[in-house]
Amino acid sequence: MNTLKAIIFDLDGTLLDTLDDITNSCNYTLNQLKLSHVKKEDVRRYLGNGAKALWVHILKHNINYLDEALSIYLPYLETHSKIRTKPYEGINELLHQLKIDYQLAVVSNKHQEAVSEIIDYYFKGMFDVVIGERPGIPKKPDPAPLNLAIKELQLNKHEVLFIGDSEVDIQTAKHADVKVIGVSWGFRDYIELVHEKPDYLIHKVDQIQKIIQGE
Repeated sequence: MNTLKAIIFDLDGTLLDTLDDITNSCNYTLNQLKLSHVKKEDVRRYLGNGAKALWVHILKHNINYLDEALSIYLPYLETHSKIRTKPYEGINELLHQLKIDYQLAVVSNKHQEAVSEIIDYYFKGMFDVVIGERPGIPKKPDPAPLNLAIKELQLNKHEVLFIGDSEVDIQTAKHADVKVIGVSWGFRDYIELVHEKPDYLIHKVDQIQKIIQGE
């Protein structure tokens, strides 16, 4: 990867294990609505397309509660998003190593304010560009947010590598014609990722450096 100048990451399920805090926030919301709890494994499967899509799945038999659920869930998660959330093992070390030679960016389907706040909390000063959900910009798997990150990095699609844990991330990269690494430690099963045919599919954080170095 001689032309590589930047690595762009997904957030949830790639850099941070946010599943417990998201699940707890979902179940707090369901409590307020007097609805049955959702299992963590179900939340894991539904993540990747943003909060509204998550709640469309959770409320498939009670969709009339959607707006109310979001009005409870989003502010609650904002104040309860750093209780059990933590970087995956080896991520901090990886970022410090990559930062020496490359620009770093994040592209997430979370709201921009939430992404910026959580990145500043866990990875302060580490990322050059942080892209979250913004008005007028479609979410992943539309390539628009990834293309925006590339533009803000002042690079082209051949100079970046995207890393994510879901079919949404792999499809986003393909739509943008960007090379992509799928990671199996996040919110999707290995078989699901194989089906999406990423350029690389890995199971451990330290494999990222090996791919970049061409080993």
